[in-house]
Amino acid sequence: MASIPHKAHWRAAAVISVALLSIIGCRSKPEPTPVVVARVGNQTLTESEVEAWEASLQQNKIPEEARSAFIRRWIEEELLAQAAQDRGLLDDPWVQTQVDETLRKLLTARLIEIESANIAAPTRLEIETYFKVHQDEFVWERLHMKIEYWQSSSRPTLERLRRDLASARPTPLDPKENAPVDSGQFEITDPTGVDPSAWKLFGRMNTGQLSYPIYFRNTYWMFRMQRRDEAGSTKTMEDVREEISARLLEGARAKRQAELIKQLTDDYRKSGKLEWPFQNAPDTSSAMFQE
Repeated sequence: MASIPHKAHWRAAAVISVALLSIIGCRSKPEPTPVVVARVGNQTLTESEVEAWEASLQQNKIPEEARSAFIRRWIEEELLAQAAQDRGLLDDPWVQTQVDETLRKLLTARLIEIESANIAAPTRLEIETYFKVHQDEFVWERLHMKIEYWQSSSRPTLERLRRDLASARPTPLDPKENAPVDSGQFEITDPTGVDPSAWKLFGRMNTGQLSYPIYFRNTYWMFRMQRRDEAGSTKTMEDVREEISARLLEGARAKRQAELIKQLTDDYRKSGKLEWPFQNAPDTSSAMFQE
């Protein structure tokens, strides 16, 4: 495929960008002036961009050192990028080839995304059918545990809670009389990052078993093994529902891509824009895309 002209592409993009900005500027309200965190030449890093990076980490609080390191990396990369432009590397043949290849990949990916926009999500029946056929593929490679936990600074509080849980009685803990209890659940398949004493405890617990309060990390903890799956055991359909859905969607996208390629092949053949060694051979292209 012919390379996309580099300079012509960027000139066209610039004209389109200016036109779009003019239209947007006429129809939208003035945006508040962004707070600039750092600037290199005519490029700026804004507070909203830093906040977007922080949000992507999905952490409650980002250390100031991490924020500073992010800003420093941005400055260093921008310094190098602008120095490269100052040396005329935008016209470097290798850079132009890489830009063309990257642009072609982006265009192709975007086309497939647009063509696949109307593909419906897999139905429950489709997912169940796929699971029945491919059930042997879905096994736990390692020990998998789903654990419920309670945490409190008071051992008597957890001991009372354990008695109520063990007897299946309601557990109305009065916050005035008892230390606050934090609770939740988690899944683990790897001892990395798990307190050794807790991992040893989990290794002895069976499904449904409730532990006694134990003390580590300066507080008291209690655990219940909600589910334990040994390595090699088969996963349930609920465990793999999202994975199956992703597989089915990917298959539908691949089918749509094959259909699009066949359509384009026929169109380009008829217009004389496609040449290949088998152009004059009997047309068997439809068989290429049969399931």
